[in-house]
Amino acid sequence: MYAASAASSRLGALGAPSRSAARAAVRLQPTAGSSDRRVAEARVHWLDPVTREPREQAATLSVADLSGGFTTASSRPRADYAAAWFAETLRHSPHAAEVPTDQLAQLAEDAYHASNDSKVRELADLIRRS
Repeated sequence: MYAASAASSRLGALGAPSRSAARAAVRLQPTAGSSDRRVAEARVHWLDPVTREPREQAATLSVADLSGGFTTASSRPRADYAAAWFAETLRHSPHAAEVPTDQLAQLAEDAYHASNDSKVRELADLIRRS
């Protein structure tokens, strides 16, 4: 089973009072299909804080993203996981203690090394400084 934490909200463009967090667990049957088969999509809507324009971002998960253990997942789900749990920490959520901050920072750092994405490196640095 693959568990992830992700920001979620009602459909449409939202301001800060409407933000919430959700966790999802995905259990695949042994016959889930080919590795490129899409099994989930996450979509987030928000208002740009400067322009107030509605924005949207989406990501998908395939069987291949979920087929191995969490540490062998592609860098994007691991970085997203670290970012979502770090958000729980910043919110002082009672769930934040479930994953220590040093582990979140290491997850983000490992995701950075797999992707060379400077934003993921920035996330890892931010988590370490907190």
